[in-house]
Amino acid sequence: MAEVKRHGDLDIDTDSKHSELQWKIQHVGWWAMFLLILLGLLGLLGPGFLSHRNVQGTGLKVQYEHFLHLDTPTLLEAELQQDAEHPVLTLAQDYLKAFEIQSIQPEPEKMTIQDGKYRVAFHALSRGATIQMKLIPQQTGRVEGDLALEPDPAVEIRHFVYP
Repeated sequence: MAEVKRHGDLDIDTDSKHSELQWKIQHVGWWAMFLLILLGLLGLLGPGFLSHRNVQGTGLKVQYEHFLHLDTPTLLEAELQQDAEHPVLTLAQDYLKAFEIQSIQPEPEKMTIQDGKYRVAFHALSRGATIQMKLIPQQTGRVEGDLALEPDPAVEIRHFVYP
């Protein structure tokens, strides 16, 4: 039951239990917003510390962002760990169905599809050369695929795409 307190000429109803509950809910909301902002800054909602991935394969070192947003460009970088006269990069066809390829640098010599894999051939590249692919996610949710420098084993790439 609310107490009636007199403040000057005013009679004010107060409900201390209701006020305490309201303050507790408000503080929980503040902490939830703080935590959401902190996780966003760290990369849980896009580029940042929690999102950046480095994957090392036999002939390839791959850098990419794990958390992406629909229709927002992202960069996938593959650094060669050895000299290659005619390097061929392979990507799973299912993986690339989830993306639009905006650009590939350096310019590929040719691109083909064979056995459910995109094969991207380049002119001679030396150790330390970086192949950059600018991709635009076209679907939300988990996206997984693999990337390889033939004939080496593939490295696995995983993304989560927010709407």
